[in-house]
Amino acid sequence: LKMAARGGRGRGRGGQVGRQGEAQSTRERHPKSPSSMEELTKYLYSLNEGNFDKYGEMFANMVLGFSTDEMKLENAMSLVFDTTIESRDKALLGAKICAMIAEAPKNEPQPNMEKRNHFRKILLRRFQTEFKKKEETRQVSIEAWLSIFSFLCEVFRLIKVQGNPITVVGRAILTAMEWLLSLSDIDDDEVECIGSHLKTIGQSLEVTNKESLRNVIKLLRNRVVTRKSSCKTRCMILEVLEFRAMGWQDIDNELDQYYMDAISDAAVEDDLSQMKSNA
Repeated sequence: LKMAARGGRGRGRGGQVGRQGEAQSTRERHPKSPSSMEELTKYLYSLNEGNFDKYGEMFANMVLGFSTDEMKLENAMSLVFDTTIESRDKALLGAKICAMIAEAPKNEPQPNMEKRNHFRKILLRRFQTEFKKKEETRQVSIEAWLSIFSFLCEVFRLIKVQGNPITVVGRAILTAMEWLLSLSDIDDDEVECIGSHLKTIGQSLEVTNKESLRNVIKLLRNRVVTRKSSCKTRCMILEVLEFRAMGWQDIDNELDQYYMDAISDAAVEDDLSQMKSNA
């Protein structure tokens, strides 16, 4: 009888803990809205790839709660945008945040739906502004330009409208790729950045504008034939070309290992050539 009594008390405490856990989960889904941009900034900088699955939705709800007017929503978008383009490494996380804010779950209240749609519009408007001055940005810093470009590529990959990629974004990406690959002073890092994103969004870009994608592939192929890039970059381009030839399907492990080894060997060859030229 004593054991049963203890067990009963244990179950009571367990139920209380369960209710506390449910309350905490509810608070995370519907957090208190930040009262200032400084507070919103603090929450944004606490996000990373490791905790996004747990706290990404919470931050999106914070943005919606904070944005009681268009100016606040635009300020929140600018905060996310400016923080993301600080480094190319932040492109994926920034796009995940934007997708979480822009895409509405089922049964979303109408006021929040309007905020989400407006967030997407002002986000694309900001990209449009940045792309108009891409030449100036690139002249100042190639890395700064590639941070913006990579962010746009990830946004195209993650944000959908009625289940489809945003066509106007895909066209902007293809235009930027064609522009870059036509430059006489294009850096190998820029070529590799293009190749890296083609692996993830190439199929969607081809649906967006098949002719432009075909021209991008032609420009990449020319860089291999004319040896305008390093051995490492040419190996990466060949991998992208084969990836596309296979219908943008994942290449098998053996072929993937072949390219990894080839790229590694090519990097060593490039280093040796650089050392000889400096001797």
